[in-house]
Amino acid sequence: MANFTRDVDNVFLYISGIGFFLLLLITFLMLFFIFKYRSSKNKEAEDVKDNIVLEITWTLIPTVIVLSMFYYGFYVFKKMRYIPPDAYEIKVTGRQWSWLFEYENGFKSDTLYLLLNKPVKLTMKTMDVIHSLYIPAFRIKEDLPPGYETYISLTPKDTGTYDLLCAEYCGDLHSYMVTKVKVLEEEKFYSKIKGEKELEEKVEKTEEKIEAPGKKEEKLDFDINLVDKGKKLVSEKVCIACHSTDGSRLIGPSFKGMYGKKEVVVSAGKEVEIVADDEYLKESILEPAKKVVKGYENLMPPSELKEEELKAIIEYIKSLK
Repeated sequence: MANFTRDVDNVFLYISGIGFFLLLLITFLMLFFIFKYRSSKNKEAEDVKDNIVLEITWTLIPTVIVLSMFYYGFYVFKKMRYIPPDAYEIKVTGRQWSWLFEYENGFKSDTLYLLLNKPVKLTMKTMDVIHSLYIPAFRIKEDLPPGYETYISLTPKDTGTYDLLCAEYCGDLHSYMVTKVKVLEEEKFYSKIKGEKELEEKVEKTEEKIEAPGKKEEKLDFDINLVDKGKKLVSEKVCIACHSTDGSRLIGPSFKGMYGKKEVVVSAGKEVEIVADDEYLKESILEPAKKVVKGYENLMPPSELKEEELKAIIEYIKSLK
């Protein structure tokens, strides 16, 4: 629950209550007039004269009701737009077909971590088509139009795990754009954010030590860390939107069992058999249109990844046997 969740519920109850009351009132009056002025008791119709007071009354009352709905809704909307000075900022990026959240220390994840009782500013944008961030439990729904940055503010009031999804149809795999919101207490939140960031830095330092010329190679937990980094990159770079990790078929071939597998690819209009080794995977990431696996469309855009990022992703694919 967020700081304005009950307010949003009350706005809906207020509008629904007025609508239900008017439904009963109008239905009652319709039935009353049908029986009171039925033709068997009223043989002749009389001309209805103007009644200025009645006309003004039935104009003013609906106007006041509608304005009260607007005012109440706008009052709650302003709560979502007010950014407290001590708000923690999280950058949100929507893309086909996943979410990316970046925290103040540079840590990135596909799960939204929030700090209990701490105001948060979600600064949001889209990389491609329109998306809509929707957290049902918090009563939040905010559209992300292309080329426009928007924001929303909230303060989580209860710890727990909640659903987060896209509420705007954004393409074939729109239904895959689902993740979680995890509200944590202060110690757990900062431990999570700091710990994950330190792990990333550890991997980068490990690679530097191993690859630095003239230095003795150190026996560090290189493979495990590299696989972990690759797994995070696959999520951050939206690879999992098109490539599954469990063998199921999506838009592109599954990563599971891919490494070392013989594949028939279409290259320059001809079918060629290749082995999915390091060089092929690297080439497929940087130039995906060069060799397209038979049976799949050429839909993947070229990627601009650093050498260490390519190694991490390939190492992760190797682990999925």
